[in-house]
Amino acid sequence: MGAGSTTIFPQIAAEPLGIDIRSVQGISGDTELPYAGPTYGSGTTIAMGTAVHLAANDVLRRLTDLMSWPAEEVRADSGALIWREQHRSYADILHAAQTDEVVGNGEMVLPGGASADAGAPGVVSRTFGAMFIEVGVDPDLGLLRLRRATGVYSVGAVVNERTARSQMIGGLVWGWGMAAMEASRFEPNLGRWLSQDLAGVTLPVNADIPPHIDMSFVDEFDLHAGPLGAKGIGELSATGIAAAVANAVFDATNRRVRDLPITPEKLLDPRM
Repeated sequence: MGAGSTTIFPQIAAEPLGIDIRSVQGISGDTELPYAGPTYGSGTTIAMGTAVHLAANDVLRRLTDLMSWPAEEVRADSGALIWREQHRSYADILHAAQTDEVVGNGEMVLPGGASADAGAPGVVSRTFGAMFIEVGVDPDLGLLRLRRATGVYSVGAVVNERTARSQMIGGLVWGWGMAAMEASRFEPNLGRWLSQDLAGVTLPVNADIPPHIDMSFVDEFDLHAGPLGAKGIGELSATGIAAAVANAVFDATNRRVRDLPITPEKLLDPRM
């Protein structure tokens, strides 16, 4: 979907195994793969990522068993197991065991069989953020432009800062479209959508967004959110953008617009 899953899952798998991420291949969208949950609700990393992490650690445990070494004393580094003064590469371990592969399994199981949740039982897992928006408003034409944006977010551990920051910028664009452009309108008598597709919906393009968006994350690790310490970021990226834009418009024009999108006629209407 472009959210960076096929980048961060190999990264999550490579770390406990002590191998280069370039030697890990992530595959998705193949019907021969086992069933996995959908991508929504900011749950991809915390759910699938946890399963990948557990599977990688299961591989590590199985390799340790082949060596009859105590798992709690073994560490992985540079494609090898290290215990005390002993060092055995994965290739040597597999060769000695006369096997071609070791398969690990991991599953994200929610407390009490819940269908959707995050974090340990009895502990609320939430994400937080602060977004600051600067807009420019043309008083004669009612044109609204995004000038600057800064966001700071508390989302637990960030697995990959580049993909996470890219997703937050995408959420900003999403939120700007909601605030200033996009609208879903009904035919008043039949209650049907006037537009049946996206062909007639105004969406943000590059020219609508400043080239430099300031996004950053609080450095933290949520011990209650799972072994990765990470929480969701997807929906958080767009939450609050429209409200921040409306507040910026009020600061610039003294007009309190409460009906989205904030289009020129609302900024020029003398009754508002």
